[in-house]
Amino acid sequence: MNLEAYGRGRDALLARIRALLQADPRVDAAWLSGSFGRGEADAWSDLDLHVAVRDAELDAFLAERPALYARVGRPVLVQHEFAQSNSLPGARFQLVWFEGPYEVDWSIGPTGTARRAPASLLLFERVPMPPLELPALTTEEWRERLERRLEFFWAMAPIAVKYAGRGDVSPTIRQIDLLSTALIQLWRLLREPDGPDPWQPNLTNRPLEDELDARLPRLGGTADPAENLRVIRALCAEAEQLHDQIAALGIAVPDAMPQQVQAISQIAEQALARGERQRRKYR
Repeated sequence: MNLEAYGRGRDALLARIRALLQADPRVDAAWLSGSFGRGEADAWSDLDLHVAVRDAELDAFLAERPALYARVGRPVLVQHEFAQSNSLPGARFQLVWFEGPYEVDWSIGPTGTARRAPASLLLFERVPMPPLELPALTTEEWRERLERRLEFFWAMAPIAVKYAGRGDVSPTIRQIDLLSTALIQLWRLLREPDGPDPWQPNLTNRPLEDELDARLPRLGGTADPAENLRVIRALCAEAEQLHDQIAALGIAVPDAMPQQVQAISQIAEQALARGERQRRKYR
């Protein structure tokens, strides 16, 4: 099987799920979040499925999940359920791997409290699903979020550089992800002062704005230590460009940190050039 065939198999699985749920009168609506919700799905994408069931029928529907999974495909692993849903309060979550292997994350909850996040793809609805509405930040909360996100970014940046200088690729990538997420939140907070906290899970799942997508530094196809260091420096440069705008709001800006990160970056660059990699054994 190649990637194209794998993607077709996943799409066929989704078609069976949609048909089975739509044929069940207890199901009022179903939608996808994740990459499908953002409009960015590819052949690798899994299915982040949300199912709204009539309140009075929910317990019976949940009890019948094994039979439902078997009609969808051949389950090869069913994770124990737990409560996890921002758009379906009271829902139960199960990750299921079907033969293929194809991942479906099932969030099944009551219609009465269901809310559909903005970045979602509706499969069908018999009962209109109200949109998820998140409260706007107060001015004081907005300023506090800006200060804390900026503080977090610069607290993490030297750690990322040290991992890169040590040659620890995996932990460096995790730090780059933290820096990228913090930078995205800063960017959105500055442009949406009257909006909700962009750290909310249902908002972090939304597509990147075109300007931000074009500016955000990313790793290339090879995440070697030198490439990791390049991306960290680029992320720091983008964050530093926000300093004047944030300082103009009367918010404290750690002006000394960019120079400190640059200094330790030079040390890391020299160490990498000399082949002085010091991976720790417990990694």
